[in-house]
Amino acid sequence: MADIDREILATIGPSPRVVILPTASAGENPEEWATWGVGHFLRLGARSIALMVLERSDAEEPENVEQIERADLLYISGGKPARLLEALEGSPLWNGFLLARHEGAWLMGCSAGAMVLGDWTLVHRPEDGDGTPTAWQPGLGMLQGMAVVPHFDAWSEAEALTSQIAGACRVFGIDEDTAVLLERGHARVAGRGVARFIEGDAWHLLLPGQDLNLFA
Repeated sequence: MADIDREILATIGPSPRVVILPTASAGENPEEWATWGVGHFLRLGARSIALMVLERSDAEEPENVEQIERADLLYISGGKPARLLEALEGSPLWNGFLLARHEGAWLMGCSAGAMVLGDWTLVHRPEDGDGTPTAWQPGLGMLQGMAVVPHFDAWSEAEALTSQIAGACRVFGIDEDTAVLLERGHARVAGRGVARFIEGDAWHLLLPGQDLNLFA
């Protein structure tokens, strides 16, 4: 994803401030996510830190909220979507995200970090284990009227899960090694794979480089 991230950083200006949030991987490998993320963005020339917000109390710490509010790019890692919801929903830290976005910061999500941004998100049921999350519940609502299904080319359940929610909102189904960049009402696909924009029964296939007007 280096080319995509480099392109985004170039829109920010010199010495962009990047904050990595490994919350979704709490209880698994948050330190690894933090190390990967910080190192990745440092190599791309950004000032990068990780906030070890691993539970709700961390999302209420004023120092963490201040770091979020001052960021130019906020990166939410993969892991378990339910952990993100439990820690962030209605928290001072999430209010910090909203303020940063209002000031023009980029918000990026990987896997679980992308899913929770929608009006609806997939979460794991107990029987799912560490596999594909298969239950829909309300998300954080940053992407209003939308849901995100990542790993679309790898999850055998992706199409069926999309069909369950497509009547309630629009859905982005995104391949691995692929990103959908949302800006000023447009969606542009970048990376190696494709994305699908689903509205009810209509499926629109978007190839790398293609742009879609979401309000057309």
